[in-house]
Amino acid sequence: MIPKKIFPQNIYLNLALIFSISSVILVGLFSSNIPSIVSWGQKYEDLHFNLSVSFISSYIFYFIVVHLKERKDFQYTLPYISGLTNKVLSEHKSLMISLDQRLTGNKNYNTAITPQLREEDLYKILSNLALADEAPLLLATENRNTNWREYIIFRCEETRASIEKIISLTLFLQSEYAHIILKLESCSLLKTSDNLKSPAFVQMVNNSGMNFLLNDFYKYHIICLELEDYKNKNMTVFA
Repeated sequence: MIPKKIFPQNIYLNLALIFSISSVILVGLFSSNIPSIVSWGQKYEDLHFNLSVSFISSYIFYFIVVHLKERKDFQYTLPYISGLTNKVLSEHKSLMISLDQRLTGNKNYNTAITPQLREEDLYKILSNLALADEAPLLLATENRNTNWREYIIFRCEETRASIEKIISLTLFLQSEYAHIILKLESCSLLKTSDNLKSPAFVQMVNNSGMNFLLNDFYKYHIICLELEDYKNKNMTVFA
């Protein structure tokens, strides 16, 4: 995510700089040797030269005072953003591993790899899983495991907390990354977790299969895989 080139990546700004420098050079080298064709030619040439010099001065000021400072701030902030990204992906991986273990029964899972669950896999898992069933998360204060309702709420709240911190740093986010994060922030699973706190909603679905959450889980899974792919390509230096 750190810009590889030191200059601003605004193509129009850079083209204007090149045009201004070229104008100053051409006027400085050839102006005295070329007669004006029209009466106001010299005034136009002087105006064009002065505007070009002014733009070059403004660009240098922007580059030193604004751009270099923003780039330095961005480099300092990126490890923090990367850490929050890893936290979001860790919550996703934990949730998907827990679901995949219900499908495969494999207790010795490679936690370094995120399960590539298909939609049909999720349907099979969720259809045979109830919110009241025991989940693989220990509540130390109560000496018991959470149920799946509590487990989903916990993972979603942890994810939302990290996303909120990332969004607060919008100034330092590249557009592609910000787009993925905003998709995840509006993901239906994170919003559905609020419904799971409602006693009336829980009473209605507590002992039924969780396949009503299939679409929510699948969209969440796909977005997180997209985020993981972006991180591996652009943020590996801070992984």
